[in-house]
Amino acid sequence: MYSINNDESVVVAGNPKTKDYLVELMMPSEQNMWNYGLLDGNAQRYAIPAFSEYDLLSIKHAPAGIAFQRININKLISPITRKDKEKIKSFNDKESFIESIIVREDYKKLLDYTIKNRNSEKTTTIEEIDNLYKELIGKYFKLMKKKFKSTEREDANLN
Repeated sequence: MYSINNDESVVVAGNPKTKDYLVELMMPSEQNMWNYGLLDGNAQRYAIPAFSEYDLLSIKHAPAGIAFQRININKLISPITRKDKEKIKSFNDKESFIESIIVREDYKKLLDYTIKNRNSEKTTTIEEIDNLYKELIGKYFKLMKKKFKSTEREDANLN
């Protein structure tokens, strides 16, 4: 369960499952893709509803080329791209996965865009934005690895 904070237009996640769901939306699956406003359906990066733990990453508008949810609240641009999602199975540890993303030029541009287009008037630094994105990438990695293991167990039980 979640609610919308009217003052800041960010999602206030009510429980851990809701938070996990929002993190998973950074690279949506086929079943929740309908929830996005896509012009061409080939977006490489998505924006999710901004939620309270990451309000410093909340932006005013998603730039062109970013798919976003059709609800009228602040957004948070995913640091995960479609290619990252495809490669995640090949990584054994969270740190290597994070490193593979943060060294790229597109990640540096994301940091720059976020710091320049933030909703929050709280004072922050590029390092703080970077740390929050790294934390989000790590959470996404853990959720996806857990999901892969669950799927593998289900497949094994069917055989």
